Amino acid sequence: MADIREKFSQRRGSAGRVEQVIRRMLGIDLKMKQYAEAHGFVTTVVEEVGMANFTRCGPPPETLPTRAELASPADWLARVG
Repeated sequence: MADIREKFSQRRGSAGRVEQVIRRMLGIDLKMKQYAEAHGFVTTVVEEVGMANFTRCGPPPETLPTRAELASPADWLARVG
């Protein structure tokens, strides 16, 4: 997984001007940012409470993190306990 992520990062860094514009138009860069933010959130929460407790939070919509909580996993942990 880390190898794939590294290759994507290298590709993004070596993109030409036209490719950068196309990526922005298609929203690819934004989507990659969202994936990176979500990965950071999950990693932080799992390190804090463990995978078993993380997956216990399950599908109810009220347990999903808000946009602000994605940037601050501690706030989400405080809310859903």
